[in-house]
Amino acid sequence: MRENVSQSANSKQKDDEIDILEILVFLKSKWKFLLLFLFMGVFVGAVVAMWMRPAYKSDILLQVDVKGNKSGMALGEMGALLDVSTPSVAEMELIKSRMVLASVVDLERLCFSAEPLNKVDRLLHKEGRMDLENLVIPRSFTDAKITLRARVTRDSSAYEVVDEEEHVLVAGVVGETYRLALGGDTLVVCVKEINAIAGQEFALSAVHPQLAVAGLLGSLNVSEEGKNSGIIRVSTEHVYPDRVAAILNTIANTYLKQNIEMRSAEAKKTLEFLEEQLPGVKAKLDSAEQKLTTYRHTKGTIDLSSETRVHLERDVSLQQKILELEQKKQEALRLFQAEHPTIRTIEQQQSRLRAELARQQKAAASLPLPQQEVLSLQEEVE
Repeated sequence: MRENVSQSANSKQKDDEIDILEILVFLKSKWKFLLLFLFMGVFVGAVVAMWMRPAYKSDILLQVDVKGNKSGMALGEMGALLDVSTPSVAEMELIKSRMVLASVVDLERLCFSAEPLNKVDRLLHKEGRMDLENLVIPRSFTDAKITLRARVTRDSSAYEVVDEEEHVLVAGVVGETYRLALGGDTLVVCVKEINAIAGQEFALSAVHPQLAVAGLLGSLNVSEEGKNSGIIRVSTEHVYPDRVAAILNTIANTYLKQNIEMRSAEAKKTLEFLEEQLPGVKAKLDSAEQKLTTYRHTKGTIDLSSETRVHLERDVSLQQKILELEQKKQEALRLFQAEHPTIRTIEQQQSRLRAELARQQKAAASLPLPQQEVLSLQEEVE
């Protein structure tokens, strides 16, 4: 019984052993199939490599004014300790906003495209290029195949717009806008530039601006360089290097332009507010100065002691800091909710300053009565 078990175990072990020589002999007998699959793999890999179009990546750097920024000033040194939104976060969201990207889509004509159709030219990397300035396709032709065939002449680049039945709809030249009544609507086409050989065809398409904005947003990579550095990097890719550079430059210029317009509008509103408040503030100042002058005429000139002067300077300084924090709070409320840590930090700073001001005013109560009256009037003037 034990011998049978031992023999079966030995035979099973021999069956499990791999004979390299036997495998090599088998592969040699099938060398034709192996060579065929090898050539097929190399061919498919070469076709895929030739079919893939290279994408050019570029980026730009934008600097955020952290020192002069509303939320950055409000946080102060606490910004490095608290895990809260920084000025760069707000600016990055502004860059990715529809307000900026919609302008970029319109300026760079990203709603329009002309894709080369010749597959052989694509494999040989000889496909042409066409940039559109304007394109309106009638609704009745939205699902139809409308192609654009480039035709080069001696004087200038020319093209034809043909339908699926090869009927020529428009024959034009670069830079000119053409309108054609078609299907109860109007076909509008304007080619900005052509770089193609005669006979090459392009598929025309026009998408809704919102879809173009969504596509541009999906291709953008917006990030901050380092922590709280104030440097924003914006990068994207495109098949044409000049196009990716133009798109990024337009994003930067549009963002800066709208940022300047927003700050100008804010400065204008602030100036209007100050002009409205100036008469009332001037009246209060005149009244306070008049009270102080009347008191001095009545009681005579009272020299402020060094202790009173310290109280006066300290009180004025605390009140000024409280007003500055209130202004920062109102400006930060334009960017964040009332529960945001930035607002909470400002309110805590205001509470500490008010508590310190209360202690100062309580300590001033120990001064002589004439000194207290002069101090109160002087504080009001300051």
